[in-house]
Amino acid sequence: MKPDSKSDTSLDMDLKHEDNFVENAIQGKTIFFPDNLKDYPDAPTYALVAEGYDLLEEEKTWSNWRTLKTNWRQVLHTMPYLIACIGQGYDSGANGIAGAMGAFLIKFGEPTAAGSLAIPSLWLSLWGAFLYLGMAFGNAMTGSLVDRWGPRRVILVASVCMFFPVALQCFAVNSIMLLFGKMLGGIPMGIFIVSANNFISESVGIKLRAPMSCLVGLMSNFGLVLGLTVGYMGIGHIDNGWNSWRLLFAVQFLFPGLTIVTVIFAADSPVYAVKKGRPDIALKMIARLNGPKDRHTQARLAVVQQTVAVEQLAHTHYGASHWADLVSNPIDRNRTFTTIGLWVSQAFGGASFLGQGLYFLSQLGINFDIVFSISISLVALSALMSIFTGYILESVGRRNVFVYGNIFHMGILAAVGGLGWAKSTGAGWALAILLNLGISTQVFATNSPAYTLMNEISSFRLRAKTQALSMFCNNVLVCGFNLMVPYVFQAPGNLGSKTALIFAGLEIFVIAFGYAYVPETRNRTAAEIDLLYENKTPARHFEKTDTAVLQHEEIVSHAQGQGHA
Repeated sequence: MKPDSKSDTSLDMDLKHEDNFVENAIQGKTIFFPDNLKDYPDAPTYALVAEGYDLLEEEKTWSNWRTLKTNWRQVLHTMPYLIACIGQGYDSGANGIAGAMGAFLIKFGEPTAAGSLAIPSLWLSLWGAFLYLGMAFGNAMTGSLVDRWGPRRVILVASVCMFFPVALQCFAVNSIMLLFGKMLGGIPMGIFIVSANNFISESVGIKLRAPMSCLVGLMSNFGLVLGLTVGYMGIGHIDNGWNSWRLLFAVQFLFPGLTIVTVIFAADSPVYAVKKGRPDIALKMIARLNGPKDRHTQARLAVVQQTVAVEQLAHTHYGASHWADLVSNPIDRNRTFTTIGLWVSQAFGGASFLGQGLYFLSQLGINFDIVFSISISLVALSALMSIFTGYILESVGRRNVFVYGNIFHMGILAAVGGLGWAKSTGAGWALAILLNLGISTQVFATNSPAYTLMNEISSFRLRAKTQALSMFCNNVLVCGFNLMVPYVFQAPGNLGSKTALIFAGLEIFVIAFGYAYVPETRNRTAAEIDLLYENKTPARHFEKTDTAVLQHEEIVSHAQGQGHA
């Protein structure tokens, strides 16, 4: 009788993989080769996975210059995703300065008791709140969209959808029409941010994760500077033509247009292709990201396949991820809570108050030209900080920057609030400087670490949904604060700069959260971070824990479970 060659081959493969576990445990090897990996299309060998991890260990020792010199293609492929993120910052800048534009005040403002024009607190809060509400919807949608279609296709479609809400804002004839333009525009903006972070977290090298994650904040700050500058150019116009506030909003057509033109040439996420069972596509993406001369594409693919397989092995559910998986067990629940907490911290740090600083200062009667010069200079400083913060995070660590940076940021907010009782001209200038400096300190202390840690803490399997949920929670909170802050700062609360004391108080919770839950993920691979969470390592011990020991224990445990101990 002729033997079943297919069954024999399958049996031989099973025995080979079982023997691998025993051999690896005996020899002290620290790379876990999970059972389910052999079922993957074009499954890698143990040697190929080991080669991939050797490459990662070598990359950890690279200098910043060597990293950029070797991986410049990864930076280039990330740029279309980053261009899409400019729009969020630009809209914030446009909102901040539109209320000071003569034509905009005539169109949407109302007379005050003093005889001047001002935007009513109701509309000021609604415009900002509904923008972030739209972004929250966009965030929530992106988790499932990216898992199904990948970040490149999602960001391409979202860019096309951005044109209609921009047109609504440009041709708005009343406050309600502008409100809907803001809300609908927020949806693709929310998609842009999550998609860009998803691509960065799954496509760039270990030494580029922090710098490229921080560039999301840089692009937002660049958009903020651009929005303020375009608005300032039209500050003196009192007609409703295209040289005033309509031009300010029309510039937003530029960013989705550039994104569409460039993203069609960009790579997609290799992790997405592996999760979809397309290692051939993943291999092409890795080759594009690392260049045609890279001889280790198969080894790099093997690491992605191994990491995805290990994460799947840790769950009883092997199919597509579900939202409930984010909190289905203590490990994923901890990772989800930490990632959400990072972005709740951004809202607690006074983003809603600081983002309206230019308008609030103009209402205090301080010379607008001088205030604008101070604002634009310090926002530019924030942009520069976004560039260098990525490298600071690599040298000092994410956890240290978050905890100690927020202590300093709390001091800035307390100083801004304290100046609310001072009445001198010098106090007004100090307030203008500190209010804008607070934007820079928040970028350094919270935004940059949050982008980086969000992209590192989440597992491959749940990454898109974790990123989406954390950004959703942030935008819902900011939406609420945007509704509240105008009423607290001006009538009926009339707290003025004392409003900052509310956020200084909330910073106490941010610092406590950072100490208890924010881990140090510098120079950790995705598999190492998975292992640290699976072993319930306290956040403050992440940096000093030897993952090689944990990995070896896991291999031995698995071998014993197979009956070979």
